Amino acid sequence: MDSDLFSSVSVACRSTYGFFWKSKVNAVLLCAPAALAEQLAPSLTTQRWLEADGRLLLWGGESADNIDLEVLSALKKLRRRRPLDAVVWATDAYLQADSVEMKLQTDGLDDEQLTRFKRGMADCFKALRWSAPVYLWSLHGVAEKNDALVSCLLPNTVNSQQLEQRLNDLQPALIEQGTHAVLDSTQRTFLLGLAAFLRNGGAQQLSQQLPELGAGYPTLPFAGVLFSQGRARGRAKTAHMWLKDMRWDGFFSALQQLPQALQPQHLGWPWARTVQGALLGLAVLWGLGMLGSYAFNRHLLDNSAAQAALVHDGQQPLAQRLQALADLQQSIGRLQYQQEHSVPVWQRFGVSQHGQLLSALWPVYQASALPLLRDPSAEQLLEHVQQLAVAPVASAERKALAQPVYQSLKAYLMLSHVEKMEAEFFTDTLMTVWPQREGLSGGDWQRLGPELLLFYAEHLPQHTDWQLPLEAHWVGQTRAMLVREMGNRTSELVLYEEVIEQLTPQYADVWLSDMVGETDASFLLSTEQWIPGVYTRKAWEEAVLPAIEKVVNQRRSELDWVLSDGTQSLNPELTPEALKQRLTDRYFSAFANHWQKFLNSLQWRRADHLADTVEQLILLTDVRQSPLIGLMNTLAYQAKTGRQQETLSDSLVSTAKDIFNKEQQPLIKQNLGYSGPLEPLFAPLLSVLEPSHTGAGAEHLSFTSYLTRASRVRLKLQQVLNAADPQGLSQALAQSVFQGRSSDLADTQDYARLVAASLGQELAAFGDAVWVQPLEQAWQQLLTPTVQSFNSQWQRAVVNDWQAAFAGRYPLQNNQSDSSLPLQAQYLRSDNGRINQFLSSQLQGVLRKEGTRWVADSNTAQGVRLNPEFLKALDTLGELGDVLFAGGDARLSFSLRPETSQDVMQVKLTIDQQTLDYRNEMPQWQHFTWPADTLAPGASLSWRSVDSGTRLYADFSGSWGLIRLLEQAEISDYPGLPSSYRLRWTTPSGETLSFILRTELGEGPLALLKLRDFNLPQQIFVD
Repeated sequence: MDSDLFSSVSVACRSTYGFFWKSKVNAVLLCAPAALAEQLAPSLTTQRWLEADGRLLLWGGESADNIDLEVLSALKKLRRRRPLDAVVWATDAYLQADSVEMKLQTDGLDDEQLTRFKRGMADCFKALRWSAPVYLWSLHGVAEKNDALVSCLLPNTVNSQQLEQRLNDLQPALIEQGTHAVLDSTQRTFLLGLAAFLRNGGAQQLSQQLPELGAGYPTLPFAGVLFSQGRARGRAKTAHMWLKDMRWDGFFSALQQLPQALQPQHLGWPWARTVQGALLGLAVLWGLGMLGSYAFNRHLLDNSAAQAALVHDGQQPLAQRLQALADLQQSIGRLQYQQEHSVPVWQRFGVSQHGQLLSALWPVYQASALPLLRDPSAEQLLEHVQQLAVAPVASAERKALAQPVYQSLKAYLMLSHVEKMEAEFFTDTLMTVWPQREGLSGGDWQRLGPELLLFYAEHLPQHTDWQLPLEAHWVGQTRAMLVREMGNRTSELVLYEEVIEQLTPQYADVWLSDMVGETDASFLLSTEQWIPGVYTRKAWEEAVLPAIEKVVNQRRSELDWVLSDGTQSLNPELTPEALKQRLTDRYFSAFANHWQKFLNSLQWRRADHLADTVEQLILLTDVRQSPLIGLMNTLAYQAKTGRQQETLSDSLVSTAKDIFNKEQQPLIKQNLGYSGPLEPLFAPLLSVLEPSHTGAGAEHLSFTSYLTRASRVRLKLQQVLNAADPQGLSQALAQSVFQGRSSDLADTQDYARLVAASLGQELAAFGDAVWVQPLEQAWQQLLTPTVQSFNSQWQRAVVNDWQAAFAGRYPLQNNQSDSSLPLQAQYLRSDNGRINQFLSSQLQGVLRKEGTRWVADSNTAQGVRLNPEFLKALDTLGELGDVLFAGGDARLSFSLRPETSQDVMQVKLTIDQQTLDYRNEMPQWQHFTWPADTLAPGASLSWRSVDSGTRLYADFSGSWGLIRLLEQAEISDYPGLPSSYRLRWTTPSGETLSFILRTELGEGPLALLKLRDFNLPQQIFVD
């Protein structure tokens, strides 16, 4: 056991050399086979260790790669520092025959043996954490009497050439000593044999093999090669006694000559030496630090004393005193910082006087700062405050001074109310009031002033003995004036803008894609507008409301100590509650404006085909993926921002009032009321999104009902797309609408318009884009392909026959062929005319008659474009029908009265055998009927002048003769007489034939002039 080995060695050495035996004993480890170990130290293999004269020899085992672990453990316990002084590796690999003439007979050590030895020793050194010099001991036989040890000692590093040279250098001495030995005894041939071995190739062999021990990895401290013969006998009688001989004396003598580099060394980090060096360096550093710290602290004391002396010297210029005060406060600030955050190491080292110096400098600073800073500052502020009193009452100057004087008063009060001091505000205000100081240049004061004032203000709360006695008279007077002057001009606009600017970066802008949840709105809606993130419910609840509360609390603080001394009541407009209400109103006004602008900017995506429109409606009505539902959910949430719910107690009180005021009132209202700042804008929308909150009945407009109706429209359109004849089905749907019959599409359009209208004018564009446009687009996509069929139907039913009957005839064209009045009656009669019948049967849902005019129905006509020429033609023909065919047949009545004309003696007008003969007597009205019952219809006009006889102006036969005659007249309104017109015909000779026409209905026969060049439009609808 290692404990037995350790105990035996330790006890023996302590008994021999005393308690400090470890420093008196050299320990050597021998690694060799048992036979060789016995030749070097008889009985070593059996006793395991031998000792004599301060020399301890231990046997490590047969080979280095298998060293006895018990020995290693014992070595570590025996001597933790330098457990080994040397390692000897004994070998007979180079053994030669006992003859001086023999050649080299052995191969020596091979690479495997060397490698195993190196690794074994490296493991041994690693276990001991110490290295020791390694010697190779070559044994050459056994002799009764041993010659001395032959040693070849090596330096730290050696190569093959150097080792071979050193071995060759041994030969002369070996030959000389070997010769003497042989002369003394013929048995002593070892030295001559060794010389022969080296000369005959042994030196070369050793130089090629042994340097490997000190090279490569691992590297051993190879100290030398030893040559000797073994010992035949010599066992000691005493246990563990080492009987030395000349060989070991030579070894220990060689051990004393060991180079420093090969001495035993500690492996790993040299902690002891490191600690020693560190302690020495620390001592030197500490000494230098004390010297440097002394020099710095001495300089600091001298410099502070010089600054204090300069500040107190009243003979010095003001600029130098203020500069010295600035330097002094810098020193104080630096000392104060070091006191709070620790003094730098290089300023301490046991000689720091920072604390004592700081305590000594504060009284010096106070004695200088009060007369140089505090008192002049108070004078400047008080002087500025007094300017408000001398300003004219109700003047612009006094109004402009209100806010600056308020700031000056606040800064002045801070000098007395030190707990209210705001250093930066005080400094900025004072530098504004006091931009130039007497005795200093503008640049010096602007450079020194802020630094001096800021330092004083920052430290005033900690030094209450610096506070200033107030001028109570001026403070009270100024407070009263400011309360009267400031009113609402404490600038809640500025406060509001500061709150918004501070919070805006904290909340990202909200886009349409953020409002529709996980759905995609790009297929339905688009907009380039966005909502600033600060105008959202989240921002209001998380940041804006607390920020307004903070501002209100600040106002409350200002009113508590700046404008109020606690003895006078304030203007209600200045109270914090009023400020909070104004800031809140301003915020929600901007909130509503941003949302209104955003919602009204929404645009419905136009679809080019009915299939795309159906896809849009599918997405719109899908309860899981509809972006519109997501948008409405967002709006319902955002619209309740700032909303306060009426409590149950309020509801009971309101109910009680209703009971006393009206007999028929419910005891308790079923729905609690809501009030909020966004109700004016969003209340109509919320009533649609959440109709239950309004307490309305089932007929109330609702978003759910809209989606249901839109789903019906979508299903109807899908039915059209999937039909075998989509064109026919779409035409049938359109015709049902045009004919005035109810349809889901038209009803849903009406419902959507009602919903959009219910949102109010503020959200009109939003309602149109989101509610109306989807269905109008569907309506347009459905009707567009069908309008051509209605045009064709119109042409077949009316236009073609009209053209065949009247085209190329008068009055549509100016020729001798007249159109038939009875046939025109078939088309133009207002009761059963073909045109009215077509309009009533086919376009009743698109057109309606207002008086005598046909107008488009604004509801059902959206999505199609009526031909304006068609409407104009209907109005023209409708007027003719009302005038000419009022009784069913073509007949109208009118009256004519002639007028006197210069140079005209007689005028004769004949209409369908009805004659008016005027001879310049008193004019009289004469009644006419057209067309009259006569076989010779027609109209003629003749006259007789003072210069000639009767002449014919015109004579037109046929039923349209009157109209042909009227066509040549100059027609104008007759003033002073309703439904009357002046008719003038100018004769070739220049006379004027004038009549007054009075109609019974409309324009009378003049209305028929509108048929001249009249064309009945081919199309009802245009693209």
